[in-house]
Amino acid sequence: MAAWCALVLAADRAGRLPEALAGQEFRLQGVVENLERDGRRTRFALHVTRCEALARDIACPPLGRVRLSWYADNALAVGERWALTARLRPPMGFANPDTFDYAAWLRREHIHALAMCVRRRRRGVWRQRHSRCAG
Repeated sequence: MAAWCALVLAADRAGRLPEALAGQEFRLQGVVENLERDGRRTRFALHVTRCEALARDIACPPLGRVRLSWYADNALAVGERWALTARLRPPMGFANPDTFDYAAWLRREHIHALAMCVRRRRRGVWRQRHSRCAG
């Protein structure tokens, strides 16, 4: 039983963003998996297909899913492919007694990092609907 728990814990931590990379900016490419619009903020899960670190002295970790917050008027749609610049941080949250455990929810959803989209020049940003890519 202990070996099974250790294996599950190792698998959970393998894809998570290391604490040392918190606050670093990365260029992410991926597919939008879901959307939540809340006033002027949009939250969405991005299935990362490519990651590049903007700093030369760091490497991009193997990310699977990232939960992003975007504070801009945008035309995101589920299934679209996007490339964007994001500031990443490890997935964590408060776990107060008798309240919602955000960190546990992130683990169950296989979210490997939290991120905020960083406004950059529009050059190099691309968007393509997933249905066109699949064909």
